[in-house]
Amino acid sequence: MISYAATKAFINTFTSSLRVLGARHGIEVVSVLPGFIDTRMTKMMRNQGTPVPKSEFASAEEMAKRMKEAVEHGGVGVVTWPIRQSAVMYGLRSTSFIQWSALS
Repeated sequence: MISYAATKAFINTFTSSLRVLGARHGIEVVSVLPGFIDTRMTKMMRNQGTPVPKSEFASAEEMAKRMKEAVEHGGVGVVTWPIRQSAVMYGLRSTSFIQWSALS
């Protein structure tokens, strides 16, 4: 999971940079930032005893629908689902793990 999370963070940074570079050429880049989606990987997490409640795992079909709409209609830089988890993720981005570690 550490490698997965690090890769996810890198892809987010990379696509943000691509979005800025591509904008002046009319190229749109869409980042997909899923929260807990009901997939084979998250089912394995639940089987292994994750503390995340089952109600937090959102529909993969809804995520796919949002991704498709973002590409077809344009003007969407980031697609997130479920929204309630995205709000928490964006809020936590403003805090630095290093700062919190230094305070401990």
